Amino acid sequence: MRRYVLSILFLVVWQAMLPAQSVGPSGLPIAAQADVLAAGPAAASAQRVVIIDIDGLRRDVFETSYRAGRLKNLQRLFEQTGTGTSFTRAVYFKNARTIFPTVTFAAQASIFTGVHPQVHGIAGNRWFDRSAGKLIDYLSATSVSCVYTIGSGCSAGLANQYLQVPTIYEVAAQASKRSVVVFSQYWQSAGAARDSRITTVLPSATSLLNFGRAELFGDTGAYADFDAVMVKAAIEAINAGLPDILTIYFTGLDATSHEDGTRSQSGYLENTVDKLVGSVLDAIQQRESNWRETALFVVAADHGHTDPDVRESIGGTVDNAIKSAGYSSGQYALAWNYGMVHIYLRNRGGNYPWQQPPRFKEDVMAVADRLAVATSLVPLTWEIVVRGADGHYAVYASGGSTTPLAATTKHELIEALECDRSGDILVLFKPKVYSTLSEHGSIHDDDLSIPIVVAGPNISGAERSDQVGTVNLARTIAQYLGFAAETRMQPALPGIFRPAVNAGGTVNVASFVTPLAGGSVAAMFGSNLALGVAVASGVPLPTTLDGVTVQVNGVAAPLFFVSPSQINFQFPWQQGGSQATITVTVSGLVSASQTVATAAYAPAIFSTNQQGTGQGAILISSSGELAAAAGSVPGSAARPAKRGEFVSIYCTGLGPVGNPPPDGMPAGGNPPSRTTAPVSVTIGGRPAVVDFAGLAPGFVALYQVNAQIPADAQAGNAVSVSLQVGNAVSNTVTIAVQ
Repeated sequence: MRRYVLSILFLVVWQAMLPAQSVGPSGLPIAAQADVLAAGPAAASAQRVVIIDIDGLRRDVFETSYRAGRLKNLQRLFEQTGTGTSFTRAVYFKNARTIFPTVTFAAQASIFTGVHPQVHGIAGNRWFDRSAGKLIDYLSATSVSCVYTIGSGCSAGLANQYLQVPTIYEVAAQASKRSVVVFSQYWQSAGAARDSRITTVLPSATSLLNFGRAELFGDTGAYADFDAVMVKAAIEAINAGLPDILTIYFTGLDATSHEDGTRSQSGYLENTVDKLVGSVLDAIQQRESNWRETALFVVAADHGHTDPDVRESIGGTVDNAIKSAGYSSGQYALAWNYGMVHIYLRNRGGNYPWQQPPRFKEDVMAVADRLAVATSLVPLTWEIVVRGADGHYAVYASGGSTTPLAATTKHELIEALECDRSGDILVLFKPKVYSTLSEHGSIHDDDLSIPIVVAGPNISGAERSDQVGTVNLARTIAQYLGFAAETRMQPALPGIFRPAVNAGGTVNVASFVTPLAGGSVAAMFGSNLALGVAVASGVPLPTTLDGVTVQVNGVAAPLFFVSPSQINFQFPWQQGGSQATITVTVSGLVSASQTVATAAYAPAIFSTNQQGTGQGAILISSSGELAAAAGSVPGSAARPAKRGEFVSIYCTGLGPVGNPPPDGMPAGGNPPSRTTAPVSVTIGGRPAVVDFAGLAPGFVALYQVNAQIPADAQAGNAVSVSLQVGNAVSNTVTIAVQ
């Protein structure tokens, strides 16, 4: 366990700002409190994430097959015993939804960046690039291969070339996490250099050709073959070494639905996807037998599917309506996304380039007026959305007026699409209006509704009704793996991870041992201890920080710092007996209780290596310099202490004090909070004169002992220092003496 506790070197800086003195307590600024007792990065974790991405899976299809017990391998993931259908080891979000438009390239971008199209910039499977004046179509015959880096100028992948924010893999790489992405479209943002910690396994040209032939000739069996090739490649990657994040992408179910309708989904899910998932689980288990205790599985679809009631080819109608408003070829562009279409207009007020926005009344509203009365279009249109006079989307209303987007779920999704890559006009079609057998892309429930299931260790098994989405997945992954998510990511899925405190994981923050004494600083190690990283901003220290509370024998403890794998807190003053019961609560989820040994005194000296050994956090009182060999601690002024000089030893756990501050409050200096029991100090095996022992003024739970270097102390760069209170002896650290 890597032990990040507190950076002691700040003491040198702050102490140097104080008047020189030989004895007595030193006042330290309250402003330094958060820096002092805030931990560094979270401890390294062996946890892993496996993302199972199933293109086009309807939520009702998944739920029906699962409830019937026909997804045996997903049951291995979602149930404690490996059987059953109650999600005892998983959280199933039964109201989950995707983004808008409900198409693959926009939705996949949201899964792997954690943001809406407004931020990541992928406005659909097709959108118009105003800066280049060209249509971006990921699904054209040449573009599909370029998505997977096949072709000239495609080394970064076509989809990645337009992605405007980092992927979860890039954020993970910055935390030294390794990812393997199998057959998925996204792995890096536009212009980013390839990172060796991100491995992509992509389909071959032959595999893509066979997939294309299957679409051309309706050979749906070839889609299962394509997914089998994908899983074979994933297993080879697993056998080469499990990464921190593994993504496997099933595309065959979506393709089968387009060919045979949504009635084909249950059979494909049960007979192809589930069986192939079983092969992946077997490969993981052979590599890592305890995978159920380490791996988080995220199972989700990118969008749903709809069988149309009305099959209409409406492209010509939209085209004619635009031309009837006076637009000619080259002055407008259409980007079809099945259940909706982006319309891009040039400014006709002059010979303007595409970058010049169109005029609202003369251009945008002129076209919207014609679309609103197109005879064959009106019965099929759900809503026309225009970029208003203020530059933001509004709903076109009868008579050429507009109304603001309403505060509804669907309008929120429209607002989250608005960017310079989305259309000046959006034509949104009614439910079940498509030109093919089964399609998606609309803003209606059949296309929006997706399954999201998260399974893994310490999961609070449940079905939840929260209306969450694909945009919440990336931050969930970051939370589980213990690194900071990219700030623009949407919040993590709620109520998944029950916090867990490691057995023996609550220790003295300076020495990393027990027992703990009342009023001391403790560190708690575990998993899912917080949703992110937060530091107390001032005093009194809060007892709830970023949704986290720690209870010690039912008393809420003041918190210095919280992170997914570590919490630093003040052990409350009034703790008696030989042990205490500790729990942690994160956003309403409570950990199992742990017990920790307690004692009246548990002295521990801080060290500069943050491990309770080696050079101590000990300053020369007259100068504020570290009592260490000159230059031995980078960034700190240091010199050996001289015999007869006083040094200030920074420590915790010295027990009760007079004039005690309340829990979470800093110690005062007038009068100082002296220990009620005598403290003895040994330097180089010799007893030292102690002038002061008590709380450091301005700090919470930080003790300071001022002692004089004995006249007969040994010299050297590693002279031992320890202290004792009652029968309790501290850890041993060192200083330099000359």
